[in-house]
Amino acid sequence: MTMVSNQALNRQILLKLLIAAVMMFGLGCALVRMYKALCEVTGIHGVTSKNDYGVRAFPE
Repeated sequence: MTMVSNQALNRQILLKLLIAAVMMFGLGCALVRMYKALCEVTGIHGVTSKNDYGVRAFPE
């Protein structure tokens, strides 16, 4: 391989890695909304966010 083809291959790999990183970040952001929707549908409504006194630890 010549230097030019190595640089082109490196650019392709870099682009693919950047796209994968952006997609993972987007999935992480989407999971928050999906979790909230799932809790709303199932009726859980943040059971884990209540303290010992039954008061919400994190008000909405």
